[in-house]
Parts: sequence; C-alpha cells; structure tokens
Amino acid sequence: MAGHSARRANISPPAAGNTPFDHSGWIVIANALGMILALIALAVRMYIRKSISPPCKSDDVFAWVATGVAFVQTSLVFWQIDVGFGRTIHDLAVFNVEKVQRIRYANDVLYLLIIYLTKCSMIFLLHRITPDAKQQQFLAVGLGGCALFALVSVVLSLTRCDTSSPWIQYGADCGALFAKWRAVAAFDVFSEIVVFSIPLTFLFGLQMKLDQKLKVVMAFALRLPVVVFALFRLYSLQKEIDSDDPTLAGALVYVWQQSEMHYSLIAATLPCVTPFLSSVNTHFGALELQSIAGSHAHSSPSTSRKRSNAGLMNPAEGVDEGESEAELVRDTAGEDVIQPVRKSPLMRRRSANRGLATEA
Repeated sequence: MAGHSARRANISPPAAGNTPFDHSGWIVIANALGMILALIALAVRMYIRKSISPPCKSDDVFAWVATGVAFVQTSLVFWQIDVGFGRTIHDLAVFNVEKVQRIRYANDVLYLLIIYLTKCSMIFLLHRITPDAKQQQFLAVGLGGCALFALVSVVLSLTRCDTSSPWIQYGADCGALFAKWRAVAAFDVFSEIVVFSIPLTFLFGLQMKLDQKLKVVMAFALRLPVVVFALFRLYSLQKEIDSDDPTLAGALVYVWQQSEMHYSLIAATLPCVTPFLSSVNTHFGALELQSIAGSHAHSSPSTSRKRSNAGLMNPAEGVDEGESEAELVRDTAGEDVIQPVRKSPLMRRRSANRGLATEA
C-alpha cells in the first residue's frame, strides 16, 4: 500500500480536467488536434506550390495568413484555459473571471477573421481557375460580400454589451447578445452556401457525365461541414448565455468554434490536393482547373508528345465553336483531366447523315 501511494504521489496532475466542474480538457483536445491538422494542411499546400504547381497566388496567401492568425488565436485559447475558462465560475477569482472575458473578446474577433479569410481564399481559388470574364465579375461581387459580412460580424462582436467595457458579458445586461451572434452565424452560413454554389454555376452548362461533375463538386463540398459546426456553436452559445455558470457551459461553445475554425483552414487546401483537379479544361472557360496543380507548367516536351500520342488533344485547338461536350480522361501521368470531346470528320459526317435520314 505504501508503494502504491508513493507511485500515485509521483504522478503529475492532468494538464486539463474532465470532471463535472471542469470541461477544459474538451477545449484542449479540440484546440490542439485542430491546430496540428491545420499546420499539416499548411505544409502540404506549401509543398504543392513549391514543387508541384507554382506559382503562389492570392488564394494561397489568404490561406497562409489565415493559418498564421489561427496560430495566434489558438495560443490565446490555451492562455484562456490556463486562466480558468472551462472550469466552474465558482472556483475562479474575480480577477480571473474578468481576464477570461478580456481574452475571449480578442479570440472571438480573430475567429471571425480566420473564417472569412478562408472564404476569400476559396473565392480567389475559383477566380484562379476560371478565365471567363463574367464569372470573374461574379466572383468579385462574392469577394466584396464576404468582406462586408466580415466587417459587420466583427463590429457586432465588438459591441456585444456595454460600450465602456464591451468584453464584460458575465452578469451584465446584454439583452441583444444572442441576437447579434445569431446574425453573425447567419452571415457565416449564407456566405458558405454561396461559396459552394459558385462551382455549380460553372458546371451547369457543361455536357459531362454526372459522376464526373460530382467529383468536381465534391472537392468544394468538403467545406460544407463548416456550416454544421457553426450551427452547433450557435446552439451551445445560447445554452451558455442562459447558464448560471458561463465559464463551464462555454467549454462546448469553444469545442465547436475551434473545430469550425480549424476545419475551415483544412478545407481551404483540400481542392488543391484532389488529383482529378490537377488539369481541367473546357475550351470556353466554363471551368479551367488545370492551374491548381500546374501540370502544364512542368510538362516537358517529351511529356507533351506522350500526351499527344495517347490521344489527348490540345483543348485550345480543333474544337468547333459552340461545342461544350467534355469527358474525363486519364493522361500518362495518371491524372484525371477533363477535356472537350473532339469529333472526327467521319463522326461528324455520320451524325449529319443520321440527321438527314431522320428528316427524310
């Protein structure tokens, strides 16, 4: 028994608790795991732009800036936990309660900035892969809308309660607090749906097999779980505002918040690493994703000849005007490529003969 007690005395207490009065361990796990995965996504994207598909453009810059801001925000969350957030408010000193709220005040603003930086990164990615002028104008409008939503959301977050001490929300008269966060969540969800809908408009007029279209759509649909995280965060936030122990109830809010933030960083990189988006072309600019992986930028003359021998035509040549049919083929590098279907003269004559026979 004495030896057992000695061994227990040498065991350090856990860095964060998981008890009925301490939920800080939940936040630590979500925060640490999310940041690790986000940094892995950052490293993958840097490798892609350096070794596979240079150059670095605006979509990469926004994603990298968002990751840098997320590193600062994640560090502040760990500081907030160290001060006492996630534990019952009855165990915290008055000074620590105010300090928790001050740190959270900054964290919430950084969280919103990161979310909208990743949205802008996705829009810049879509701008990068489409040469169509009308679609680029539409993307510019979407970018302006995201900037406006971000500004309004930050202002709502900064003016949550009393203007003299806006970070104080525990025990303060903040009747419109949840209404403000509900508006912030509405902007977040609406803008995510808009960003997801843009690639659908690119594919709408393209004659392609349904499964091939779904592959392209899925690359951008992987970001939709952000909407789920945002809604769960809003639901948990209402529970926290109504709770008599907000520092304890707020732990679940931060679990969803950090999950949303870090997943948005990861999802901003996912379309860049999808193999079938490495070289996409549709001749009329409805969708051109080949710049994502930059396969043409690193193609050697011998590779080009191999592709030619494999029957892969240059999409800018030999396509009749008005032709928008496309198919997904695999090049010699093993990458899926969307190419316009080129009909041979014999196929065109057969189609014309069938048309004449039908008229007759």
